[in-house]
This record gives sequence, structure tokens and C-alpha cells, in this order.
Amino acid sequence: PNLITEYFGVNPELASKTNSPLADVRIRKAINKAIHKKELITYLRNGVGLPALHGFVAPGIAGYRTGQLPVDTYDVDAARALLKECGYDATHPLPEIVVACNSANEALCLFIANQLKQAGITLRVEVMQGKALNERMVKGDVLLFKASWIADYPDPESFLAVCYGGYAAPPNYTRFRNREFDVKYNLSMMQSDDILRYQTYMDMDRILAEEQPLIPLYYDETLDFVQHNIVGLSPNALNLLTLKMVKKTYH
Repeated sequence: PNLITEYFGVNPELASKTNSPLADVRIRKAINKAIHKKELITYLRNGVGLPALHGFVAPGIAGYRTGQLPVDTYDVDAARALLKECGYDATHPLPEIVVACNSANEALCLFIANQLKQAGITLRVEVMQGKALNERMVKGDVLLFKASWIADYPDPESFLAVCYGGYAAPPNYTRFRNREFDVKYNLSMMQSDDILRYQTYMDMDRILAEEQPLIPLYYDETLDFVQHNIVGLSPNALNLLTLKMVKKTYH
């Protein structure tokens, strides 16, 4: 495992100001349910990576049990039902939604756009230079964007800080504000017991799943190729090249 989560970010604050359908959490959940993440890994990533089915925190952190979180399964019928709840159907389709991405993520976004069509969601992909996209994310004038989050250290806090209301962008590019989430985030900063702290983190991950300011797509993985005469190379979730125990044999 590599501690990277690839995701769609939604700016609920901007969505409310612009009367975007994305202001409704049911629309955000419909998009999430209509993305077949296992197919994305199989056909677009050649099997490298894990579908993001257990929240925003990537697996690979010792002691953090992602398997205890609800499973976020693909369900296009549930996505259509959510759209119908919001008043959208074949005769009154959901307005086109634009996702901003850089050129490196264009193929992924187009793949997802094709999947979303099955649920009646039209996604238009707007490609721009990475620097321009980042500037817009910082300014907070982009509704939906494709982004990645790389952990700085192997702790769930490095992921969950992305949605803490006390932070600006970066890291809080979505401008997410949730009192319960913020209270738990501050609580986690004072908990020295890992078991209690990780439980608090899981509660925060559940809040993100309920409010959906982030739509996790997949958790990254790293492939290490090692010659047969090299021993002692151990992978780690931060993808650090550690050679202290590495030896080369000559037989």
C-alpha cells in the first residue's frame, strides 16, 4: 500500500452560493454510488491500486482498521433513486456537472464520465494545467475537481486534516465546515491512546462519508521490482527507499 488517496473534491460552500445541484448531499452521494471503482482499477489502472470503498483514509496505517468502516459499494440503481428524490429523471435530467482536472487525470475523468451516464449524470471534463487548477482550488472557485492526497506521515490525521474547518486551502480545498467533525478533530489532538484516537478518526471518516465533500476513487499502491540477488528490501506505506538492511548476494 502507498498512502495516497485519489478523489473528487466538492466545494459545498460554492455549490450553495451558485445554486449548483452539488449543494445537495444526495447528488454527491449519487455520483459516488455511480462510479464503479473496481472497474476503474481493472481497466484503467491495470490492477494497480485498491478501490476506495472504506472512506478517505488510505489503508496501510498500522492499527487503523479501515475494514470496520461501512463498505461504499457501486449501486447505479441507488444513484438513480437519489436523483429521483431530488426531482431528476429522464424527463427532467440533472444539469451538466463540470469536473476540473489536469491533463494527467483526463483519461480517468473521461472513464468516470462514461460510467456516470448509466445513472443519468452528465459529467463534462474540463482539462487545465496543473498550476492553474491548483490556483483555482486555493481560491475556492471550482465546484468539482480531481485531486490526490499524499500522507506526510503514517497517521490518519494526515488525511483527515484535509477537511478540518479551522484550516484554509491548502489543505481544506473543499472549504468543508462541520462542527461535529471539527470537535472530533480537536479531540484527537489530545488523545494519546492510539485505540481511542483511531476510533475518533473512524468517526470522522464516517462523517465524511455522510456529508461527501470528498468522493474517494482509489487508494494507490506501489510496485517494487527487485533483482533476485538483492535481499532485505522492505516496502513501506510512505514509499521511502530504505537501504539499511539491503544486501547483494553473489551466488
